Amino acid sequence: MIRTRHFIFFTLFYLTALIAFGQKEVKTYYDVEENQVKEVFEVKGDGTRTGEYIKYHFDGAIIIQGKYRKGQKTGTWNYYHSNGVRSAVGDYEKDTLNGRWVYYHRNGQKSSEGDFANGIKNGKWISYN
Repeated sequence: MIRTRHFIFFTLFYLTALIAFGQKEVKTYYDVEENQVKEVFEVKGDGTRTGEYIKYHFDGAIIIQGKYRKGQKTGTWNYYHSNGVRSAVGDYEKDTLNGRWVYYHRNGQKSSEGDFANGIKNGKWISYN
């Protein structure tokens, strides 16, 4: 009987922990009626952002797309003008700009590109007309 109670207690404890610390999708909206999605992302039970992140322009076009890991931006992030044309692409490492970043005009042509090291512009940057 005691073993059964312990088993039930630990099973309930384990399931509660899974639910409490599981991931859930969060959506924010531009409007009170929740018709126009502003952001979609996932959070852990402690509120830390994790996984895919997407932010939308009020007309529904994607304006930011990237990933979070342990609450910090990581990997390749894409930014878009309101017309849907990419405005920038580059990498984050632990919430800090790192590596090659390329910026674009609204017409899709490159405006500039260069490297970041620990959030600081590094080396030669090229600007385009």
